Amino acid sequence: MAFLGVPSGANNTEARDILSTSKVRYEGVVRDNIFNDFVTLDILRKKDRMRMQNGGLSIGITIEYAKNTTFSELAYFDTIDTSPQKNFQSAEYKWGYYAGSVSLSHQEVRQNAGDNIVNLVDGKFKSAMSSVSDLINQHLYASSFQTNRINTLVTLIDATSTIGEVNSTAQTFWQATNTTGGSFGAQGMSDLETTYNAVSSSANRSAPDILVTTSTIHGFYNLALQAQQRYSSNDTAASSFINLKFKNADIVWDEVCTAGVIYLLNSNALELIIDSGTNFIFTNPVEATNQAAEVTKLLVMMQLTVNNRRRLAKINTITA
Repeated sequence: MAFLGVPSGANNTEARDILSTSKVRYEGVVRDNIFNDFVTLDILRKKDRMRMQNGGLSIGITIEYAKNTTFSELAYFDTIDTSPQKNFQSAEYKWGYYAGSVSLSHQEVRQNAGDNIVNLVDGKFKSAMSSVSDLINQHLYASSFQTNRINTLVTLIDATSTIGEVNSTAQTFWQATNTTGGSFGAQGMSDLETTYNAVSSSANRSAPDILVTTSTIHGFYNLALQAQQRYSSNDTAASSFINLKFKNADIVWDEVCTAGVIYLLNSNALELIIDSGTNFIFTNPVEATNQAAEVTKLLVMMQLTVNNRRRLAKINTITA
């Protein structure tokens, strides 16, 4: 049974009620904060590339790696090809899982009795939101994938990593495009043109629609455009990120994006899967064992998945 008293003279349930009320209020705020602060994930949300899945050991994604070759022209009683087709394969992604806690000690309660306790608890929940946001965003651009984390774009967009249990070295259809860059002033626009076209279909029916880079390279591009620069006018601009355009793609920057890199992302090739029962939730507060404190935990289970790596690319080693 909880022992905290808020304010002086209140019964034990009031302290727990404060955490309980705050956790309900902040669950929705956490979700909004997570995606508003993430350039890449915010755009996936706006492009409807988020999906809830009801748990499971892993996430299965069907990938198409070959065409159906049974079709041909036909005359009268010609034979129709009915040979079995093997043009689909499954990619399997393990969940990323994040957890942290918000605690409230008896001493803090007594030192902040009255209205001040609400401000204290609100501050703790805001700190939790900021902390999990920063961590997930850092992992999104980590140099290598680690178990129980969200996938990193660094390995999702290369030509050698095993992604979704599919070996891209053996399965060449599962390779992303990697372009070695150089001086942006000398070859940046040419590299963008070549790489963009390499991962686009004819008539741009499927092409990169978001380019993510660093603030430095974003500045190089801005200067290169000079009087011809085009600013984004779609919903991405409303998210408070300063955007430019390359063809039909928005160019945005993320403060933790890999140095010297432009990622060319096709949102149709990416999907953020979130466990419906662990969607940035706060657990019911409980009394901490052997401590004069109450604790609630923030939990999220999610993963960034790819269904077509051939539509993704990056340009490396970009300098001024």
